[in-house]
Amino acid sequence: MYQMINEVLRIATCKLGDVPEKFGNNITGRTFFYYDKNEDIMVFIEEREDIEYYIQIAEIYLQLPRDKRKKLMVQNKDFFDSIEVTEMFIIWESVVEYRENRKIEDDYKELKRILGKTKLEPVFDHMNMINMITKHEEPDRWQWTYLFLYGYIMGKRAERSRRKKVQA
Repeated sequence: MYQMINEVLRIATCKLGDVPEKFGNNITGRTFFYYDKNEDIMVFIEEREDIEYYIQIAEIYLQLPRDKRKKLMVQNKDFFDSIEVTEMFIIWESVVEYRENRKIEDDYKELKRILGKTKLEPVFDHMNMINMITKHEEPDRWQWTYLFLYGYIMGKRAERSRRKKVQA
């Protein structure tokens, strides 16, 4: 069983003996952590040397924007001579990408839920504008339609909120 040390970044620690069997085969004498994709949790092994140092690096790395992460890798390439350290950062990068993609998918599901209850009349009223936007970009027209609908819905909600405040 692991102990959560950073709920926001989903970082935990556990003892080597507590590593789940499905990850146990991949744990070697130099492994610092494992990542459980099903639970979206990065678990560091407590018995490893300098584990607090690696946890601090992970906490910093997982919060950096993409351009800063790449810059970090380029500026510290001597540090990445170790295969273990290189593999660690490759896994961390895949964790960041997985989380970013999952967030986008969750946002898209929410968008689809909102759009599912919306009529299409406002879109047809502005089809000339949508056609002009898509004329140069060549994307799928429904993507642009959904974006416009989302903006329309958000505008309506903002207007209703403003009216309630004025009436109160």
